[in-house]
Amino acid sequence: MKIAIIGSGASGLIAAKHLSEQKDLFEFEIFERGNSIGGVWAYNERTGLGEDGYPIHSVMYKSVKTNLPKEIMMFPDFPWPKTDSSFLRYDQIMQFFVDYATHFDLLRYISLNTTVVSVRPVPGCHATKQQWIVQTRKSYMGKEFIIDKVFDAVFVCAGVYTDPFHASVTKLDNFAGHITHSRDYRTPGKYAGKRVTILGSGPSSFDIALDLQPVATEVVVSVSKTDLFKLKQQYANGVFPSNLKVVDWIDHVDDDGWLVFGDGSKVMSDVLMFCTGYKISFPFLDASCGVTIENERHVQPLYKHMIHTQRPTMFFINILRSPISFNTAYAQVPVAMKILAGAVKLPSAEEMETESEIEYQNRLAVGIPGFKAHGFLGCGDFSLFSYYRDLATMAGTTVSLPLDMMETLLQKLIHNISKNCATHKNISYEQPERGQRLVRKYSRPRVQRLLSNS
Repeated sequence: MKIAIIGSGASGLIAAKHLSEQKDLFEFEIFERGNSIGGVWAYNERTGLGEDGYPIHSVMYKSVKTNLPKEIMMFPDFPWPKTDSSFLRYDQIMQFFVDYATHFDLLRYISLNTTVVSVRPVPGCHATKQQWIVQTRKSYMGKEFIIDKVFDAVFVCAGVYTDPFHASVTKLDNFAGHITHSRDYRTPGKYAGKRVTILGSGPSSFDIALDLQPVATEVVVSVSKTDLFKLKQQYANGVFPSNLKVVDWIDHVDDDGWLVFGDGSKVMSDVLMFCTGYKISFPFLDASCGVTIENERHVQPLYKHMIHTQRPTMFFINILRSPISFNTAYAQVPVAMKILAGAVKLPSAEEMETESEIEYQNRLAVGIPGFKAHGFLGCGDFSLFSYYRDLATMAGTTVSLPLDMMETLLQKLIHNISKNCATHKNISYEQPERGQRLVRKYSRPRVQRLLSNS
């Protein structure tokens, strides 16, 4: 059975590793549009469009450290190396990916600089045996090659952190300053002496605010009602420097260009930065695939947030809206493989869609907005860890991730961020060692050498 994996970030590499363990059942290829593995973690100074005409898919800024401690981001079969901090730089994550791909001999399966142009179903196939035509484009030695290949299944491991989402702001046209999105933020230099307002309550909003604060005249963070990390309370407690303020969510822009917030306060800013996340976008999926996206983040028709109900040989690996889903593929990929191998019998398409709709309506009923249809943080009883366990029960497997430990560390993390988001990354989450660990040291030249493998 031939599998196409689209994307070589964390999910694509995890999928490849699992498939490589069953070579008697599965063959696979990995298609990566960029010139290195790593997905969004591949830092690029450039923003906007790349040389290939597609959006730069890196969302990293130069000073970024992971939102999660590495102890939550763990790969159960490949431990993190010893580091001074639980929170890692993007280049350390990239080195980890290189080490992982090298250790499990995955690099030879990856086609870099290869754009998936389209995916469309092979006509006439039975739904449960649906094959797919994957068309790719690759430039080599000044020539462009268009290739069509047929695969028995497709793992979509891309498309979640590419297309910026901009929250609606009433009378935004009145704002005369510069409007941008965190996706295009790299370094604070060009914001020196500027008044910057950031819209967003997530980790990126306060990370970027703290990065800007030393050089900007004023930084204002506008947070939503949920304010998961209690930024307003931290501001009231005097946690932040004097030129960093936290206010209610933006209400509108007045006729004079002032940003007016829910509490009636207002500021005049030079820059308005949206730290409001991303749309889900799969431009390579032909309309004949039957995949739609509602509210810009709700993919349908999916069962268990991953299985195409009408054509269950297409799987969406880790489209979950959660900053703690770095290693979700360890829970999802074994389920997909069991389905493809015939070891798991799925309900009918109608039954799967009914169950998915019931979950969606239950989310709406408790106040979770439609764009969080795949959300698992700040979504009440909809827990990512319960989701992992549910998948394992359905497939008759066990989850290789240490869920109890991860859940405990997540609670500790949220507590620490909510107490002081400016210093929480100084805290270690190192756990007692269990058995012998691999000890690796990072080597930037080695990263560059292996990442450019094509």
